[in-house]
Amino acid sequence: YEDSIKDIETALKIEPNNYLLLHNKALIYYNSKRPNEAINICKNILERAPNNIDALKLLLSIYTKQEKTNELIDVASRVIKLEPNNMECRTLLAVTNSLIEPKESIKQISSLFDEGNSNPYFYLLRGFAYFDIKEYRNAISDLNI
Repeated sequence: YEDSIKDIETALKIEPNNYLLLHNKALIYYNSKRPNEAINICKNILERAPNNIDALKLLLSIYTKQEKTNELIDVASRVIKLEPNNMECRTLLAVTNSLIEPKESIKQISSLFDEGNSNPYFYLLRGFAYFDIKEYRNAISDLNI
């Protein structure tokens, strides 16, 4: 990994604002178990290019692995604004919100249903969210108990 980082740093001396090079450097740090360095690079990219989807998605992966819920929700929300049809991200956001904000999770999952998604997992997730807020009738309906 270190040789790759040195090569990218050399290239960055020539093109310091090359986001692809910066992103690749962050990926190398992430893959070499140095997530904090990867986070710093992604944040640096996002300071200059707030809608850089690659940096946002890498942050999303890191925060998911680190179980940093608040950061994950923030970044997932930003990704969804840029890619409203990103089902993986929307699902991740709904699952994460179900852990800390069941009502928001119910809203997000319901919007997925409104768009024609009928994944049984979504019913289970929404059912448990209803259960958390003591809306047992809705929970039973979604869980088919």
